Amino acid sequence: MTSQLKTTLITTLILLAVHSYCDADPRQNPVVTGPITGGKQGKPFSAPTLDLAEYGYRMAEYFIEGKASGFEFKPGTEKTPDGRWQVRSKGEEIPYKTRILVVRPIEQDDFNGTVVLHWQNVTAGYELGSVGSGEYLRGYTWVGVSAQKIGVDGVPGPTAAGLRQWDPERYGSLVHPGDAYSYDMYTQAARVVAADRTKRSNDPMAGLQVEREISGSSHVTVPRVLPGSEASLQTGLENPNWHSYTSAYDAALRHMHIWLKDGTPPPIAERINVIQDNGPRIKTDKYGNALGGIRLPDFAVPIAEHRGRGTRTPGGNRFSFLYGFARDFTSEELKARYKNEKAFKAEYEQAIDVSIAEGVMLEEDAALMRDRAFRWIKGRL
Repeated sequence: MTSQLKTTLITTLILLAVHSYCDADPRQNPVVTGPITGGKQGKPFSAPTLDLAEYGYRMAEYFIEGKASGFEFKPGTEKTPDGRWQVRSKGEEIPYKTRILVVRPIEQDDFNGTVVLHWQNVTAGYELGSVGSGEYLRGYTWVGVSAQKIGVDGVPGPTAAGLRQWDPERYGSLVHPGDAYSYDMYTQAARVVAADRTKRSNDPMAGLQVEREISGSSHVTVPRVLPGSEASLQTGLENPNWHSYTSAYDAALRHMHIWLKDGTPPPIAERINVIQDNGPRIKTDKYGNALGGIRLPDFAVPIAEHRGRGTRTPGGNRFSFLYGFARDFTSEELKARYKNEKAFKAEYEQAIDVSIAEGVMLEEDAALMRDRAFRWIKGRL
């Protein structure tokens, strides 16, 4: 979990750096079409699966098109982990047409003024990223931007699974000139929903008064199969790591909103313990779990061994390494760690209080986290 969260935060910093650079070179406002309807699927790709109306939200999809500038590294420079890249314009503008998916509060009074601009992840060969129950539906507007070429056109070949293949009727008119142009396209998408956006009859924000924007991304999280649940995990995954970073992600989003709104910086968490042993290696406890870092209740009060990197089974999912690995403790290990179920629950409750006090999880997420842990431990001690 901790390594995945670190990757998310690094990606956020990279996108912020690139976004800031592109914003210094103003582009014209793109043409906006929509809300988009129709198509053989009858809905947008990556549409939220929950009933948004119950949360006071609605969804709408729009196409944006214009001309974008491409960027390339300056001669003698290359990509670095800190995102402070030395780039230059390719000196040309090429037409593009892509889409944005907007999930927004219906009423202005329910909107907290912050837009989360989400660069859709295409690691899987198609777009990943949508809205589920949680912090996103607590006042924010979420905007998913189809910024990269693979998301639109898919991986070249017969197994392509981009927007154009998923619904050619709906997305067949989209045009992506290549990832070198993604950064300018992303910036133009931001202007479409920004506080100082051009007034349009088909405003994607439906008149909501925007005060701030956040750039960000997400990664893989796998639900744990609980007793009595028939849910199945993805095939080809060997014991994926079910320890979710979602609650820490929600807390980070809340802190970012407060930081932008009031100037209060987020808390600083302890770093993961790393030792140099023929290269950097994460220091672990006797169970194999990492020491240091953000320790959410499921990790601070362990019932399993968790690893950040998974292994691929023969013929299995080629992205297995992203899903990590988890091994539930045996009854003997559980009894050696906890006296009884009551002792486990007391320690878990204390871990929840500590995580909330440290600012790495929200009080609103405590009930669901507690319920899952207590359902799993029932009858095992």
